[in-house]
Amino acid sequence: MLPVAVQEAWILLLAVGGTILHDYFGFGKTRIKRWADHVLDWQDSIYRDYVSIDEIADEFTRLTGCTYALNEKDIETLQEYGMMGMIDEIKLMDSQMQYMHDRISQGWESTVNRYGEKVV
Repeated sequence: MLPVAVQEAWILLLAVGGTILHDYFGFGKTRIKRWADHVLDWQDSIYRDYVSIDEIADEFTRLTGCTYALNEKDIETLQEYGMMGMIDEIKLMDSQMQYMHDRISQGWESTVNRYGEKVV
């Protein structure tokens, strides 16, 4: 299960993105659902380590010429609203995922869970 802050970030992306697509671009339920399904497919690809967030950001910049990154003002705003913990939680999750990826890459495919089932 993903940390609560990460779940909330994905929900926020879907809710805000879907609302903007509806209100400003005239998308209906069907198109918004298709868009959300694609976002969730990308999310799955990130968590399965098929693509990194940096690779997605680089491709977005290549396609649009736009670059998005946190600047000092963004960080101050996040700190003001107490959201830096969310960023720390995401970084922790990323490091935990990298640790598990490294373990599997080192030949620990036979790791078992507490029920004795093989975990890959």
